[in-house]
Amino acid sequence: MSKALRLLRTFPLFIVAVGCSSSIVGESWPNQSWPALDAFTSGDFDSAAAEFSQLKGDGFSNELLALVEAGMARHTGGDLEGATEHWLEAERVLENFKDRPTISGRTVGETAASFAINDRALPYDGEDFEIALLHAFLAWDFLRLGNLDSAMVEVRKGYEAEKRAEKRYEVQYPMNRFAKFISALTQEADSDWDEAIIDWKDLAAEMPKNKTLSQCLQHAQRAQNGIAPQASIALIHEKGRMPQKVGLNIDYEANRSFGRIVAPAFGKPMPSPSRIELWVDGEPKGKTFVLEDVYKSAKENLADRISWMAGKSAIRATIKTALIEEAAENVEEEKGFWAGFGVGVLGSLLLYSTEQPDLRSWQTLPQQIQALRIAIEPGKRRLSIRFQSRGENHVLDLGEFEIPPGETLLLSARTLRKAAFGKAGKAPTVFMGPATLKP
Repeated sequence: MSKALRLLRTFPLFIVAVGCSSSIVGESWPNQSWPALDAFTSGDFDSAAAEFSQLKGDGFSNELLALVEAGMARHTGGDLEGATEHWLEAERVLENFKDRPTISGRTVGETAASFAINDRALPYDGEDFEIALLHAFLAWDFLRLGNLDSAMVEVRKGYEAEKRAEKRYEVQYPMNRFAKFISALTQEADSDWDEAIIDWKDLAAEMPKNKTLSQCLQHAQRAQNGIAPQASIALIHEKGRMPQKVGLNIDYEANRSFGRIVAPAFGKPMPSPSRIELWVDGEPKGKTFVLEDVYKSAKENLADRISWMAGKSAIRATIKTALIEEAAENVEEEKGFWAGFGVGVLGSLLLYSTEQPDLRSWQTLPQQIQALRIAIEPGKRRLSIRFQSRGENHVLDLGEFEIPPGETLLLSARTLRKAAFGKAGKAPTVFMGPATLKP
């Protein structure tokens, strides 16, 4: 049997091999998740959570993403019990990834598996900053539910995730300011003023010009010295939404074929209101400051892996191109130019269609996490949040709340391009939709 005929007979195996990488993963995560993301952005959190929950994927490749996205939908809608349920399940999924090949490279076998097949076929186990934030958001919701022990467990898990990332990349990531802020509030709620002071000092050292953090430290120090703590309000503002990942492609030509090398990148974030202002009894009390720049951390985290991911794509493409070139050359020698040309084109189209970047990411994360802490006289207070969108002033009225002496009322807010949400304590979430908020 001639060499060309042998290559023609084995060429279908190559087609199957390169085709596996697309047949396993199907559509990209942004294409799969857009109905759920649209529901989330519009404030239909029940539908968003249900849609995200259905996107686990074959072989559970997207199970973690489906759970963290569904959890964020519940969280933003004010269903803290539902959010923690989804996120705790996501933690269990992470535990099960320890001895399986995954996309991050934190687990055994990632190298061989991702070189052999498309990255999108591997289970997604989250970027390092996403894992740190998963624990931080769990801590925040546990604190609001009054479960202080569980809140501190999650804070410690977030610290461990940060240390692992720093050791792995030999760089420092400011991924846990949010967790440290929640830790300090939790220690205060537990009257552990010594530990709270340590957290406030750490944050103040990282952000030495921040007046709010200095005041938080003074608040804890007075309480440690036996002075009754003041009533206060703590506000966490989740600004905007993370942009979806997009593909970066480098096309190339060989003698008888063509192909491409791919890598992911973050797209441009959508606009959303910047800082928000807390009003108490009709008077402004302060604006939020940026505690955690999630978008910046995400770009830095991806930058540390981009050359590795592009390198894997280049090696995969080189191997596939070499097979195509050899097959096309030998078929041309045996069957003529057009037969070889056809083999080259067919193989190239398969390579081009299957060498796709992995665009998976936690899309419902905010671009920034902002914070504010103010001292307040105890008693009944009317609270509202004010912000600007497209040059127009907007007010989100949260209602009236009784703030006892020495207590801290916890507020949360989320601003998106077309909607805003606020929640005080255990009261229902207040929603401002597209009818009143310009995109």
